[in-house]
Amino acid sequence: MITLNNIRIFFTALAFLIIFAGSGCSYVSDMAEGAITKRSGFSISAEYDRITKMVTLSWDELDFSDNFAGYEVYITGEKDDEYVGYDLVASRYFNDNLSNLSASSANSYVHDVAGIFAGTELDGPGRYFYRIGIIHWDDNPSKRTGAKGYMVDSSGVALDNDVNYYAKTNIKKISGYKPVDID
Repeated sequence: MITLNNIRIFFTALAFLIIFAGSGCSYVSDMAEGAITKRSGFSISAEYDRITKMVTLSWDELDFSDNFAGYEVYITGEKDDEYVGYDLVASRYFNDNLSNLSASSANSYVHDVAGIFAGTELDGPGRYFYRIGIIHWDDNPSKRTGAKGYMVDSSGVALDNDVNYYAKTNIKKISGYKPVDID
């Protein structure tokens, strides 16, 4: 039976959970955000080396499913604003020259900060926010056919190429953001 006392207890517990999750460590906050928004599902770490001008990103979330297509690295499009849109830094077919983002066992990515600013609209040194996306194919392996819009080889097997990757994948899970101060 729902009573006024039960409702008070429920809302008190909910308020406590929200306050605790908001004041907890990054991992707790990422878990809470993931549960609430279905956007953030795991935590990442990010470090900037001022001497080498490299950013190192790492994560513990691995995906060994049949639909795994790769990892993607994102950065905010403007400095000092974690709410602005994110730009793609690297994926298995874009700027993946220092690691193998197509490997489900990959757990880090390193890139040169000069590469971030070259040819982009990013506005120089400041605090940028990074996220890692786990990318999945839209269909199970047996359903990746020409009839479903995949490019296929002569035997009808879907090609593992950039055209299929960009047209037939989606973000399965995304990390919480991690700020990095870049000078």
